[in-house]
Amino acid sequence: MERQMERQMERQMERRMNIVFLCLTLALVVSGCGSTSISSAPAQTPTPPTIHYIATLSALNTSGVTGTAEMALSGDYMDVTISLAGLAPNQQHMQHIHGAHGTHATCPTRASANADGIITLAGGASAYGPVALPFEPTPTADADGKITWSRQLRLTPDDVFNIKTLTEHVVLIHGMTYKGLYDQTLPVACGPIKAA
Repeated sequence: MERQMERQMERQMERRMNIVFLCLTLALVVSGCGSTSISSAPAQTPTPPTIHYIATLSALNTSGVTGTAEMALSGDYMDVTISLAGLAPNQQHMQHIHGAHGTHATCPTRASANADGIITLAGGASAYGPVALPFEPTPTADADGKITWSRQLRLTPDDVFNIKTLTEHVVLIHGMTYKGLYDQTLPVACGPIKAA
């Protein structure tokens, strides 16, 4: 009889344990179903910061060209506004960021000039380096020799690599009349890029 009572008590204890376990499990399931911490909304991608730069452009080759290039870099987009005066009227004027990744580009000095006192594209290349990013489409100066050009550029991974450390690059403007002929490659203005 004693043995029978022990078994009966064990069974009751087992049932109680099962009921407690079932209640705990049910409580966890119910609390999980009412939870608002799980969201089905997609995670938002943070907006990259916008960094502002400016290049104050000074004349090369006694061109008289002056101006500014303002750039706002945000992720793989660059907003650019270029304002120029003193250009050859009604002519296209190429405009680029020059410099090579990992080097420090500068504007050429009179020491880069040829025997005629002109800084050619090749003559200034040791100072400013290759084209890192063209600003296209190439604008045409108005009848007064002015350009105001604004664009948003989508940068490729190669562009981002080429202009990394933007403050080690320069903005270069091209195009002037020399010996009676318009030469679209001659540098007419240059300015180092600085944080704004």
